[in-house]
Formats: sequence, structure tokens, C-alpha cells
Amino acid sequence: MQMDTVRFKLEELRLVSGEDQRDLQILFAQSKNDGNFSAKQRKLFFAHGGILVVVRDVTEHSVIVGMASLLVLHSLVKSGGYIGHVCVERSVRRNGIASDLLIHLVARAKGLGLSDVRLTCNASNPGTNALYQGLGFEPAGKSSNRYKIVF
Repeated sequence: MQMDTVRFKLEELRLVSGEDQRDLQILFAQSKNDGNFSAKQRKLFFAHGGILVVVRDVTEHSVIVGMASLLVLHSLVKSGGYIGHVCVERSVRRNGIASDLLIHLVARAKGLGLSDVRLTCNASNPGTNALYQGLGFEPAGKSSNRYKIVF
């Protein structure tokens, strides 16, 4: 399912401040992510090529209702990516938002020439696992909560 592009707008953030920071903290709390996306963490994330994608509900004062991040990782022999912090506001789930966030980040990773993208999820969440597999991610290793997509 694709999200309603009249109601929802996907965008990459280069900076996070003010109301965007508040919206992201609410999403973090709902998704039980540890930590606080502090100014220091944001500076490090963006300085090292991190990509933060959000979805705004334009009918609700452009509040952020979904997010996901891509961290680009380099070694001496290859470059890969790690997708994290995929979360969508409870009231707008099942609208294709998570799918569109992931599709966007996978396309960005391909465009950057990365060899693969990996992610982890809660193994006890069958909906999330089905979403990742439906988008082409395959189990990575013996663990049931690690996935990868190779280009």
C-alpha cells in the first residue's frame, strides 16, 4: 500500500529544531526507542552522512507522523547502510507510511552505491517482519530479527 500523497508528505531533513524536535521525541517515546535525539547526537548523525526521512501530515499542521534513518557505514572494502528508528504515529499506521519511508531509504542507499542495507526489528512483531520481507529484505544470519537487502 502506498501512502496518501495528498495528506502525507515525505521529506529528508537536514536540520532538526523546534517543533520537529518535539514531534520526533513523541515518536521516539511511542516506539520505545532508547535515548534522546539530542543536539549533540543530531550533529554527529548528520556530520557522518546520516539521512533522516520524515513524513508529515499536512492536514494536521505538518506534524511529523513517521520517521526512519539511514546511517552510511564505510570499511576498507565496501560501504553499506543501516536503517534504524523506523516508527509511525499509532493513529496513522496502516497507511503505507513505513513502506514509503523504507522504499525511499533503500533507493537512496542504491543511489549512494552502497553494497547492502541492514536493519533489525522486534522479532515478536509479525507485522513488521512481514513488511520488511515484503519489501525484499531477507533474513541475515541465524537471528530472526535481522534483515538485509543486497544490491
